[in-house]
Amino acid sequence: MGLMKIRNTQIEAAEAPSRMQPLRLDSVSTNIADLAAGIAQHTEALASRFPPQTLAGLAEQVLIMNCYYSNLIEGHPTRPHDIDAALKTPGRG
Repeated sequence: MGLMKIRNTQIEAAEAPSRMQPLRLDSVSTNIADLAAGIAQHTEALASRFPPQTLAGLAEQVLIMNCYYSNLIEGHPTRPHDIDAALKTPGRG
């Protein structure tokens, strides 16, 4: 087995979804459920105050921000400009 194949196998094992378990809760307290519902209501109320173009722009910025911090946590110091360019490149985003 080549070095690259071993490395790819190690990456696949490290990124396996089973390492993120549990992804859902078996039970949720009423307090947590109420808080989650409140967040959803406030989010919808806030979103209704902005034009769709503004929301789309915000969504794009949040996507870039999430990619930036995820990459940073994983040790990849990718710049937001590079992330934006990658997302706009067909087949890369």
